[in-house]
Amino acid sequence: MICPKCKVKNSNLAKYCIRCGYLFPANDVSKYGDTLENKLINEYFYDGKIKYYFYNISLGFLIFNFSYAFLKKQYSVGIISFLSFIYLWFIFEKAIYLIISSLGFFSLFFIFSLLFCIFIYFYYCFKFNEIYVDNVRFRVNKIIKANPNSNYEELKKICKKDSNGNWIMAIVSIIIMFILLILK
Repeated sequence: MICPKCKVKNSNLAKYCIRCGYLFPANDVSKYGDTLENKLINEYFYDGKIKYYFYNISLGFLIFNFSYAFLKKQYSVGIISFLSFIYLWFIFEKAIYLIISSLGFFSLFFIFSLLFCIFIYFYYCFKFNEIYVDNVRFRVNKIIKANPNSNYEELKKICKKDSNGNWIMAIVSIIIMFILLILK
């Protein structure tokens, strides 16, 4: 199956594009086999696709960074992005002084760490949707395994409930960030 968004060839049984994360319409996939997992993934995404992306860039992550990752229950991405953001803030705050005051080779550490933080940010901007779709697939399989005797409607309700964002963690991460930035 060819992705209509990015024109990458995917497997005929694929429910989503491996490159951009676009979820294929249910009628396209139903021709190739509609599994319980694929049906529940459709329920997880409300309208069958990931929203808020532009040229394979996750706009939510681009604008809101780690708080968007926490909202979408991508905790490892959120923690890495949060630590990277705090370190980047520290580097920008002290960068000129540290680079000028350090002699030669030692200043390279600050330059490379700055570049590494920027790389992490842009890596997740481009890869967030793929990581998110993989996490949804994992969560759906976990729901199926945890409820082996449930019918489709019960699993559908559980997936809808699980698909709600973690607003508490997103707000707490923003508050912690502001507290850390104020204390510096």
